[in-house]
Amino acid sequence: MRRARTRVREQPGLLAKIWLTDPGATRYGGVYLFTDDAAADAFLASALYRTVRSFPHFTDIDVRRFGVDEETTRRTQPGLPVVTPVGAPT
Repeated sequence: MRRARTRVREQPGLLAKIWLTDPGATRYGGVYLFTDDAAADAFLASALYRTVRSFPHFTDIDVRRFGVDEETTRRTQPGLPVVTPVGAPT
């Protein structure tokens, strides 16, 4: 799993991935933000994505694509990073 996380971080065109967790319900997920549709398409066609889908403990994978509502986002984003990047000074 550690190798998969590193490969996600290095995925071309991936601006951010937010890992979601609900351990009480044993449900996990993620929100991916790509530079464009082509980068998202490349990820979904990648060996990395196929590998992740093949993990036996990952079931009921549901991919939904959304566009960014730039106008509303511009008005509401706080401009702060969600988490401190690995290796960044705290």
